[in-house]
Amino acid sequence: MSRKSEKRSMGRRRFLAASGVLAAASPAVAANVPGAPSPETSRANPKAAQLRVKIPIGVCDPVYKHLSVDAMLERISTLGLEAVEIGTGGYPGSWHCPVDQLLADPAKPRAWKNKFDENAAV
Repeated sequence: MSRKSEKRSMGRRRFLAASGVLAAASPAVAANVPGAPSPETSRANPKAAQLRVKIPIGVCDPVYKHLSVDAMLERISTLGLEAVEIGTGGYPGSWHCPVDQLLADPAKPRAWKNKFDENAAV
C-alpha cells in the first residue's frame, strides 16, 4: 500500500469513533455527511432516499453471558441496540442458545425466536 493510500484509508477504530460521533449528532449535522442525500433531495428524487442504508448497531451475546436470555434481551432493547449475534457453540459458547433443546423439539425454536421478536417491538 502506498503512503498516499495509507493516509486516505480509515482504520476500524477511527471509523467507529467517527461514526459514533455522527450517530450522536443532531439530524441536521448527520444530514451533512458527504454522499448522504439531503431531505430536500430525497423529496425531489425518491430514488435518492432509497440509497440510504441503515446499519443496525448490535452486540455479540457473550458480553451478557451472566444474564438469562430474557434479561439480556431487555438490556439490549433498553440500550437501543438493534441487533444481537447469538453464539451457538465453539469460541463464543452457547450461553443463550440451547442448541440441543432447540433441535429436539420443533416448537421450541419458534418460542425462542418469539422472545427476540417481542423485544424487537420495544
